[in-house]
Amino acid sequence: MAKGNPNSKINGPLKVGTSFDWKTHGLTIRSTFHTVENKSKVGWSGPAFGSFAIHNWQFIKLGNKTVVKVEESMEG
Repeated sequence: MAKGNPNSKINGPLKVGTSFDWKTHGLTIRSTFHTVENKSKVGWSGPAFGSFAIHNWQFIKLGNKTVVKVEESMEG
């Protein structure tokens, strides 16, 4: 979440179990971090639009670049 972004707010330190609120299409969604690995992985989950979503991002360093691998699943 970008610092100063009015559409997102983290509710504590960046660690497993911390929630954050974010807005999309006029709706506020609360998600919770389930994975936080410094500089390599972050993942969160929570209800959204009548379903349950899981997001996982992995940051892969390739030389002087970083590739972001994104996985998402939803049910409901």
